[in-house]
Amino acid sequence: SESNGPVIDFQPYIGNALHNIGIINFLVGDFMEAHSFFLRAAENRRTSLGELHPDYLASIVKAALCQFALENYSSAHQELEKALEVGKANVKSVTDFVQIGEILNNLGCLLFMCGEPGSA
Repeated sequence: SESNGPVIDFQPYIGNALHNIGIINFLVGDFMEAHSFFLRAAENRRTSLGELHPDYLASIVKAALCQFALENYSSAHQELEKALEVGKANVKSVTDFVQIGEILNNLGCLLFMCGEPGSA
């Protein structure tokens, strides 16, 4: 039997590419398109890396920021709450705490913008 070398799993790279295309769309102001790419990246990362992986959370948070930019505050809030729940379930390092801090900051800004500074 002839070996063709190691098998490479490209799935995580596809998630990275989708996330990066989302960032490009976000930077040029196409928030709907960016949101679509971040959701696709999140789904890819969830299936290839697992729901507790920080890259999965990063894509969820970026999707929420798109919803915020589109003034879909309820959807942004739901996505950030989901990210916070997943993030809290997997705190292992200082980097994880920083990521949770960023999610909490985004939630606080969202609540402030929605006229609920006491909840922020």
